[in-house]
Amino acid sequence: MPAPNSLKITEFSDRELLYIVSETCEANGGYCTSQEVADAIGINHKHPATCVGSRLAWMSSLGLLEKIHDKGTRWRVSPVGREFRNGDLSVEQRSALDSMGRGELMMATRLISQRAKRSDTNLRVLKREWRYGTTVKSR
Repeated sequence: MPAPNSLKITEFSDRELLYIVSETCEANGGYCTSQEVADAIGINHKHPATCVGSRLAWMSSLGLLEKIHDKGTRWRVSPVGREFRNGDLSVEQRSALDSMGRGELMMATRLISQRAKRSDTNLRVLKREWRYGTTVKSR
């Protein structure tokens, strides 16, 4: 697979980046820089650290990452980010979703959207996951 040249939401999900940031932080004492994340991804960009830093700043505004300014800008996954990163469905839950007809899927989507509206962070992150999941990937 060729190296990515951007980190658009249609190419990398927030969840994928949360895993990459987590692994990069573990390898670097708990925090990581944008350049370290860019190196981990292998991004092919004229300004890789700036490209990555822009996406990480957006994720920080969603509450998924924490940013500190001690030795330059460094990042780590926030408690909220860990919840989104670690979320999963049981076999039974997946089976229930897979067995739903169109009408049931519509109602499940409505319930999920109503629940997401309870929190601005949930709503924004889930919208981004929907966008990623419903877009044809370029990688």
